[in-house]
Amino acid sequence: MAGLTLARKLAPGRRVIVLERGGPGSVPVDPTCADGEVVGLPYPLGEIRDFRLGGSSSVWAGYIAQLDRRDFAIGLGTELGGWPIEFDELAIYADEAASLLNISSADFAPDLMDLPKTLRRQLSPHGVGPQYWRFSKPIVRMGNDWFQYLSQSPEIAVLTGARALEILLTHAQNEVEAITCMAADGSRFEVRGSLFVLASGGLETPRLMLASQSRSPAGVGNYEGLVGTCFCEHPHLTVPGFELATGSPLNAYATTGVLRDGLPAIVNFALDAGAADLNARAHFFRTPAMAEDAVPRLGIFCEQSPIIASRVSLADGCDSSGVRKLVLDWRIAEQDIEELAAIANSLSEAFSRAGHGRLVRELHPGDIGSELILHSNHQLGTTRMATTAKQGVVDRNARVFGVDNLFVAGGSIFPRVGWANPTFTVMQCTLRLADHIAELV
Repeated sequence: MAGLTLARKLAPGRRVIVLERGGPGSVPVDPTCADGEVVGLPYPLGEIRDFRLGGSSSVWAGYIAQLDRRDFAIGLGTELGGWPIEFDELAIYADEAASLLNISSADFAPDLMDLPKTLRRQLSPHGVGPQYWRFSKPIVRMGNDWFQYLSQSPEIAVLTGARALEILLTHAQNEVEAITCMAADGSRFEVRGSLFVLASGGLETPRLMLASQSRSPAGVGNYEGLVGTCFCEHPHLTVPGFELATGSPLNAYATTGVLRDGLPAIVNFALDAGAADLNARAHFFRTPAMAEDAVPRLGIFCEQSPIIASRVSLADGCDSSGVRKLVLDWRIAEQDIEELAAIANSLSEAFSRAGHGRLVRELHPGDIGSELILHSNHQLGTTRMATTAKQGVVDRNARVFGVDNLFVAGGSIFPRVGWANPTFTVMQCTLRLADHIAELV
């Protein structure tokens, strides 16, 4: 999504080339290219990526949420640091991002959804308040929705079936000279330009950077060994010890509701700011296997702290294109597991005290094994934004440290991931990057 958004934003008055591994339509490219090794928490590497034109928008479920202002303060002063930019630097792009994602506005105010006042009064004394996910409607599928525009634009050249194999640096190693690519027929060619942007997601972007070793043995931008580190997800946990009351109005929030602007939304619930170190949301849901009238389950959708040990690296073996495969070692810090258990218990107790169910058994950190933790298909943080190269891979303008004409777009630049689904923030960051690049070229 970031790549096509950036191309479209930059195109007026410039020549933009998009290297797209796949193409438009419903048939993905060779799925073996997505295979890899998983050595940490379970993760279906071969199932959660899509290489068609439009990237992740081809499989996106349409969830839209906004990072909280507090997310931009978390981590500041720590060894790895947090966001080197402020909430307001992205907020100016909120309306444009909303328009591109097919929502009527960037308004995420809690009162935009009509909730019973009695429910608010019951939950508020216990430190819980309702919020919601918005939804793209219709869901944006950039490869299809924008194909006509892209194919007719005199400024944009979209090369489909073109896989980037290596980033070639100059001999001084401070600029990109070219990108080595492979066409669908196996032939190789180089693309040259004045400025390059990597927008391949939280797995493929670090993979390409690490695999580009012919002129930089450690990989491009990997001078401090941080490319691929700090892999973050949004862990999802079903709370096993909470039982929702059959007659509770919270049962209704397991299905999609409608905002006052007529667009769909799903209610979630947050602890008061400051009640927990990690940002999280609770929601009620039914799995596809559950009956429509079954009592919903309580789930927690949570932030994860960045740690060096949670990382993407390269395997010894190669895929069918000769590129070394990924190794994913997804880990969650022990203190995050403790915090996740505490958040689950706090929310369960709040719902119980408000009369909406009962906490049968408290959740303990030792109860949270790999079988309870689900991924959310959010691959974040692997080329993190930072103030210095000692803390991350790109600077506050998403430029790779030490490489003057190389930038990164997408969720891989997030230094802290908050609780929110990343698409809205990715779009804001991409629009901000476009404005910065427009000042350079």
